[in-house]
Amino acid sequence: METITPDGRGQLTTDMVFFRLEQTVQLPAGSGWSQYGNNSGQRDVFIAGLTIADAPMPALTSAGGSWAEIVSTSGGGITYRVYSVGPSDVTLLVFSQRRPPVSAHMAGCELYKPDGSIVFSSDYPIARPLGILSNTGYSGVSLAGRSVAHVPQKQEANSAVNYTYTGQGSCQIGPYQGYQVYQRNQWSRTSVVASGSTAAAGGNFYSDSGTIQYMCASSPSGVPLSQQIGSLGGWRSLILDITNL
Repeated sequence: METITPDGRGQLTTDMVFFRLEQTVQLPAGSGWSQYGNNSGQRDVFIAGLTIADAPMPALTSAGGSWAEIVSTSGGGITYRVYSVGPSDVTLLVFSQRRPPVSAHMAGCELYKPDGSIVFSSDYPIARPLGILSNTGYSGVSLAGRSVAHVPQKQEANSAVNYTYTGQGSCQIGPYQGYQVYQRNQWSRTSVVASGSTAAAGGNFYSDSGTIQYMCASSPSGVPLSQQIGSLGGWRSLILDITNL
């Protein structure tokens, strides 16, 4: 429980958990991105000094859809892979549960543990959760007048292989007329838009191989059925207030 000391300062007990801002990385559109799917890009960002034990938490802001995931925990830090739908600037904010170092003087607001060490100051801002955005809508406090970011929590993903065929005689099986079969590989993944005071579902990342030749079938009954390779229903992001960060 938070208490107020005789000198008017807020005091935190050691069982209170919060996330502090470790690093902010600006990722301009068109610089350092590689192709991801048919309509989007990806970019790896290395954050030195963090480990999984620090409970790292990435947050994203972008006028286009965005997402992020951990791809490596080696090399003395954590590497995030950031995804962006279309050519949009993205800001990555990385928080953790590490405590800020004790300092003789920090300007502005300061909160202390009972042993006197600083656990929060304006130099080490903390994340402020506002609510949850998911495929069922937004639940939380109003975003009006705030600047927000989203923390990816669960991504909806779908992939499928579709087969089509043309009429008899579109290919040959030895001396016999066959049915040319075409294969199409497709997948999509969720993105979220968090920009200014807006948090909403974004356009999906997607890939479509187009039709490619698969086989020559002797009859339509030999054409394989469409296959739903994988599906993860529903998506969710935590919405943070980053107005003063």
